[in-house]
Amino acid sequence: MALAVRSVLAVLEQAGSPLSELRTGGGGARIDLAGQLKADLLGRPVAHLDIDPVASARPHARGGRGRAVREAGAAIAATMRRARRFVPSGSLQRLRG
Repeated sequence: MALAVRSVLAVLEQAGSPLSELRTGGGGARIDLAGQLKADLLGRPVAHLDIDPVASARPHARGGRGRAVREAGAAIAATMRRARRFVPSGSLQRLRG
């Protein structure tokens, strides 16, 4: 999985869209070893979220657009505070080139 993500990131970076942090959710985000491997292989921080991004994509806010934006921002901030974070250890640096 990490190698597939690395291929996609290379294409995004060549297109001028660099990524400073990878955020993942769902089943694979439950495995800490996978998070560390992704961080090491990609050479950037990885945040494992405790949500399934597909299931949480439906809107929950009521009361107009302004309230919806505030509620979405608060939900995102809370999710990011709970995220398990992995930083590159440098052990795979030579493989990234």
